[in-house]
Amino acid sequence: MPAARTRTTSALIRNAIEACRAAGLDVGAVEVAPGGVVRILPPEGIPAHRDVGRANTCDSLFEEESG
Repeated sequence: MPAARTRTTSALIRNAIEACRAAGLDVGAVEVAPGGVVRILPPEGIPAHRDVGRANTCDSLFEEESG
C-alpha cells in the first residue's frame, strides 16, 4: 500500500515558523513544496539579504549602477 500524501496546510507552515522562532532562529523566508514540505530559510540565506549594500545584480547588464 503506498504511503498517504501529506498536504501542506497553513497550520503546518505556521507550526514550522513558530518552532524556528521558539528555537531562537530568525525566519527570512519560507519555501513550500508539494507533499507537506516546508523549508525555513534564515535571512542570510536569501540572496536579496546577502547583497544589501552592494550594487544591484543587474547593473552589469546595463553597465551602470542603480540608485
